[in-house]
Amino acid sequence: MTSGFCNAISVRFFFDMPSVQVEIEGLDRLMGAMRDYPQISRPRLQDAVVASAAEVHRHATRENVPWRTGNLVQSFGQGIMIGELYASIGPNAKMAPYAIFVHEGTDRIKRPNKFMPRIADAAQPQVKEFFMKALENITRDIAKKV
Repeated sequence: MTSGFCNAISVRFFFDMPSVQVEIEGLDRLMGAMRDYPQISRPRLQDAVVASAAEVHRHATRENVPWRTGNLVQSFGQGIMIGELYASIGPNAKMAPYAIFVHEGTDRIKRPNKFMPRIADAAQPQVKEFFMKALENITRDIAKKV
């Protein structure tokens, strides 16, 4: 046991019964791999975030977004922001400053046409798949280290 991690788990029962020690082969390697979890998981999760933003963008189409001139749909291409484990996508306020009024409506003139939930609903199955795949890859990567 050179890594400093314990290779056993102690189990103690109630009522002054004797304790039992169970040796777990490879526990020290598993604990070491888990220590590296942030470095292992971050790139996989970042890939899922970026792919998810692209998937949401893919659904910002005439089918889900109100269309008059096409400007609102096109503004989504300019409204993408990606950071570390973060992505945001929506209509660009400079290209389509009226987007909020289309989405939320106005008091008396225009009824709401909530296109963002339609886009999210359309993208949801694939976004879920991206993150499930990321978790599978993280698990595989950790298992390789063990």
